[in-house]
Amino acid sequence: MKTLLTLVVPCVLEEDTADFLLEHPEWASGFTTLAAHGHGASKHSRSTAEEVSGRIVQTQFQIVTDEDGARALITALQTQSRTPGLAWWMSPVNDFGRLE
Repeated sequence: MKTLLTLVVPCVLEEDTADFLLEHPEWASGFTTLAAHGHGASKHSRSTAEEVSGRIVQTQFQIVTDEDGARALITALQTQSRTPGLAWWMSPVNDFGRLE
């Protein structure tokens, strides 16, 4: 079964995270990035402007892969990459395809 792995990182880590994913096509053969705003108690990379506005500018990555690949990617990010403040979750994907 396919899994949607969602990663959310502070925007300052967008390029490093994208580069890391591109270096590992065995886990992330493709991905989508989205601009996001985080709301909550996290203090990672919070600027003065973000303190005032009450939200953190972030980047969300969406990767459709298998569950083993998603778990391997999370493990690799924890051990090989510097991504403080990274949040992640996995969701089942009932179906996936491309129109050609």
